[in-house]
Amino acid sequence: MYLSLVAVIIIALMAQILTEAMEQQDRVRVYSTMDIATESVLGEYARELVNEYGIFFYFSGGSDGNFQKERIANRMDEYLYENLEHTCGMLQMQTQNVQIENEVMATDRNGEPFYQEVVEAYKSVLPQKVLDEAKNLQEKKGQADEKEREKEENKVTKEELEVPSDLKVDKEAKEKAEEIPNPVEIINAVKENGILGLVCDSTSLSHQEIDINNSISHRKLVKGAGKITTDDNPADRLIYNLYIRDKCCNYTNHNKENGAGLQYQQEYIIAGKKTDKENLTEVVNKILLIREGINFVYLLTDSEKMAEANTLAIALVGYTGLQPLITAMMFAILGVWAYGESILEVKCLLSGGKIAFEKTAANWRLSLNNLCSIVQVSKGNVTEDSQGLTYNDYTFMLLCSTKKKDACYRMMDMVEQNIRNKTQMNGFRLDHCVWKFTTKVAVRSRKGTLIQATKEVGY
Repeated sequence: MYLSLVAVIIIALMAQILTEAMEQQDRVRVYSTMDIATESVLGEYARELVNEYGIFFYFSGGSDGNFQKERIANRMDEYLYENLEHTCGMLQMQTQNVQIENEVMATDRNGEPFYQEVVEAYKSVLPQKVLDEAKNLQEKKGQADEKEREKEENKVTKEELEVPSDLKVDKEAKEKAEEIPNPVEIINAVKENGILGLVCDSTSLSHQEIDINNSISHRKLVKGAGKITTDDNPADRLIYNLYIRDKCCNYTNHNKENGAGLQYQQEYIIAGKKTDKENLTEVVNKILLIREGINFVYLLTDSEKMAEANTLAIALVGYTGLQPLITAMMFAILGVWAYGESILEVKCLLSGGKIAFEKTAANWRLSLNNLCSIVQVSKGNVTEDSQGLTYNDYTFMLLCSTKKKDACYRMMDMVEQNIRNKTQMNGFRLDHCVWKFTTKVAVRSRKGTLIQATKEVGY
């Protein structure tokens, strides 16, 4: 009798242990199967993005142009079925529910997921030498900004150059001065008319444009519900700018057979206009400002050129006898002289040449006598500096000054454009691309117990 009672207890205990072992085995199987399913789904990344840009996202857009979050859940359900329900016999379990939550889209938080994916993918392939060169260009942009500020501090207003109407002067001397070509007036007229035709061949300009209202920065985007940690590491931003430089073409290296869409892609990321011509115009003007500041500060150190400018200023307004006016005219002449030199430099850059970053007497091109004939002078050949910077270097400097949000959104615009053109996926949208998500599954075990599992996954 005693042995029978002991045997019953032992059998019951063994049955309980066996049941718990089976349930534990089921839980392990559910979690391992969910790992397989999520990895399989992530393996269905948008191959077009990987092939063209080396970045990983899951495209969950439909042919109707709408975001289909249920597409991920359906794929998860299929993989779970193959590994759980499809199994026969005692090992069979049944999926009750699959949910996808907290999805993070590529465009969320001003494109932060796209930015981080780019940086993570690109940092491992960049040689240290390239990073050092990029840091050097970034430092040069800082130096140029300082010189531009110095130029602005010495900027002469229109009012400072006006001769007082009630000033009594020698009429003959005034008439003689008015016969001398005034470079300030001539260069200001050139600026008003636009200088793009002076620095490049206008007949070869691209006339491509995009529907700016359908760009990522203007249209309504699909937003995810997941949380994102922002990364503002300056070194990462440098890597991101290098990625743009290497993946996007510009005026000097674009392929005229690229098809539809903007051809000057780096210029678009910097300027954000709808046409290639508008973007190029703005970038050219920004480079002119960089070079103008550098050239102006150099002129202040060149005593011979300062003397030339002062002599011309005296010839133009010396008849007034007003020293402040003569000084203002001298600085105005220096300003337009620096601008005229910048026109020749930018023309050289756009033709594929190099320009020395720092100015010296040896590499100065434009004489004061030729300043008033800048239109004719710009039609000739411009000598380049063998050890200088290229147009690509200057666009990189401008990328470093572009706001992070703009650099992300506009780069994504170019990615969408290129993917659509190359793959004929007209409905491709980066705000339909998932970077991370949380999956929740509920599975009925062999004993009828409901097993629930949650996992956060992503690239």
